[in-house]
Amino acid sequence: MLKKSSPEIVSLTEYYKKRLGKIDLTFTEQKNGIEQTIDFLSPALKADNHPRIFYHGKPTQDIIVLTHGLSDSPYYVKDIGRKFYKAGCNVILTLLPGHGLVEIGGKMEEEKLKRKWRKEVDMAVDAAKTLGKRISLGGFSTGACLSLNKALRDPKLISGGLFLFSAALDLGYIAHGTNYFPFAHTIARYTDGNLKSIGTNPYRYPYLNNAAGLEVVRLIDETWKRLADKKINQPVFIAHSVHDVRVSFGGIETFMTSHVKRGFTFLISENIAHSQLVLKKSITLDLNQEHGVRETPPANPKFNWMMENAIRYLQDEVVGKNKK
Repeated sequence: MLKKSSPEIVSLTEYYKKRLGKIDLTFTEQKNGIEQTIDFLSPALKADNHPRIFYHGKPTQDIIVLTHGLSDSPYYVKDIGRKFYKAGCNVILTLLPGHGLVEIGGKMEEEKLKRKWRKEVDMAVDAAKTLGKRISLGGFSTGACLSLNKALRDPKLISGGLFLFSAALDLGYIAHGTNYFPFAHTIARYTDGNLKSIGTNPYRYPYLNNAAGLEVVRLIDETWKRLADKKINQPVFIAHSVHDVRVSFGGIETFMTSHVKRGFTFLISENIAHSQLVLKKSITLDLNQEHGVRETPPANPKFNWMMENAIRYLQDEVVGKNKK
């Protein structure tokens, strides 16, 4: 069982203390006394926006680190994490710097923000080394790009697979010298506005500024440059909606066609929006708040089907291939 004194918990607690100040650790055990949920709570964070670990009471053969997207929080990948947990994996849900805060301040305008996001993934993977033998990475949108970025930086360490949802990989053409400002403007349409922490959606910010959007542009640019003409060794599962207007399918198609040896694309043709893809349940809005969307973000009606395919891919291409 993990305890507050466990080395991986101590290192993560100290790391989050430096970022957030006070950390309140809670350990919730299931009825069998073995399975645990470890929550890294802080007064600096909005409710249910915190990082956490789903743990089976012992190191597992497979562990997955899941990373959320720009402006949202681990809540968005929580139900994905539970599916992997039920499939036998230990699961770490990360919290990217600048996200989930009660007071955003200038956190989304800090220098080297992209480097800080990468460091968060690095810290989670370091903790994963002691919680599971084979490490997979997964993520939503920007978190998906960060997962691929980590696999390119430490390919031998990521010995499992990549599980990418609404992956922000649009800027592959930048590596060929094309100007990227048109895509930056696309991001700005969704992120422009005054920075606010609290809005109608309790699990993401109502607005962001251009600086944060441009950090995503730089991250995608860097990731494609790392890819160059390589084909990655990890098996890749990607889920995407053809109606996603924030992230085009073009970058994903190029990645899967030109850079992946073993891959599976779960493409949904129904009218499912970008962030809707990862939602098992609709989000209840607080309409007493002034800022943010007024229409309820709906659940993905194909969520369970999508995750059945993701877990089957894990079992066939990660667990199964390594048994042979």
